[in-house]
Amino acid sequence: MTSGLASFIEQPGIPIVTVTQLDGNRVRLRQRRFSPAGASPLHGSMDQTWNLPVVLRYPRDGGVREERVMLSQSEQTVSLPGVGDAAWIFTNADASGYFRWRLPPETNAWLAAHATGVLVPRERLGLIDNAHALLEAGELSGRDYLNVLTGLAGDRAAEVALAVASAIRGVRAAFLSMTDRELYARFCHSVLRPVLDRIGLRPQAGEPAEIGSLRTTLLEILGGEPADPTVITGAVGLSNEALRDPAAVDGEMAPTALRIAARHGDAALYNAIEQAYLSARDPNHHSMFLRALGGFADRSLQERALQFALGAEVNSTDATVIPRQIVSGNEEQQAFMIDWIIANYDELAAKVPGPHAARLIFMAGGPDPELLERARAFLLAPERTSSLAEKNASEVGDRVALQATQARARVDS
Repeated sequence: MTSGLASFIEQPGIPIVTVTQLDGNRVRLRQRRFSPAGASPLHGSMDQTWNLPVVLRYPRDGGVREERVMLSQSEQTVSLPGVGDAAWIFTNADASGYFRWRLPPETNAWLAAHATGVLVPRERLGLIDNAHALLEAGELSGRDYLNVLTGLAGDRAAEVALAVASAIRGVRAAFLSMTDRELYARFCHSVLRPVLDRIGLRPQAGEPAEIGSLRTTLLEILGGEPADPTVITGAVGLSNEALRDPAAVDGEMAPTALRIAARHGDAALYNAIEQAYLSARDPNHHSMFLRALGGFADRSLQERALQFALGAEVNSTDATVIPRQIVSGNEEQQAFMIDWIIANYDELAAKVPGPHAARLIFMAGGPDPELLERARAFLLAPERTSSLAEKNASEVGDRVALQATQARARVDS
């Protein structure tokens, strides 16, 4: 085994430290190489060890005690005064250690529920990040992951609440089939709606920048499908203001509000957004309205937007913006879009630059392997393919396979 910094420089990967509290004020620390779910261990990687400083924090005598342990073996047992009576133990004080850690699920849940009283914001962020990494590696169950997020959702530190909201947004794709939408919506409403109620839909003077990002993320999640009716009403109000004067609405919130309004909008709203796009002179507003045209759920308006994308009003580099928006975050639209691409490929390929055409395969990168194979067969046919298209298709295939492996690992865990 190498020592010190060399143990990180001279060997690949990072360690994961598992902490187990034992009787008699003792703690057992185990280290091994951390591996993503589905990754085949490299030869000898399971025997790797690092010379790893671990700073443990736990409560004692009404205060908090820190103990620094140099973990140099695959397993070490250390004596820590008073740890036997500790309700919790945190493995990475100040979130300064370069490693993943694993605690008993009940300790993770306790820490999340009481984190504001025992951990600083940096450590709370580390708790979320570590839980996500363990989930991806199949080391933490979906239920235990959600317990961590739920426990931290009401955190008053904007950066922590934003990390929770972003993680919850990722839960939908990671865990849920299309039939679970109602369950997911109820979960989001119960966990995140109180946060939005607290900070409000409108920016406040002097608020930290992180609050604006948090507000936009909450609006995006709660305005998803099925959406919170109050959020829809608020988004429609904001989008109407943006249509009258794009500069009147916060530049981060306006695109999200427009997409939510479009998802529930009709032909009148489509007409207003299309006219706003044609009238816009600011490039950011121009792009915002174009993306909103791809946000409608009504199939006839989607088809109208796609024809608009092929027309002279949309330049060549923007012609795939509307198709991408229709597919974005909505797996049900993928089959429709692949059908449309096949039917309109000649016209689309004649308009867009080659690299843009080569990226069309990404619209089939969902959970349906048959759809991906159909897209590959068409887009990689000799008369249409390119080296870039083949590279992109390989990337999509690898990504879908990895997602499937990770999903199975989560279920098994």
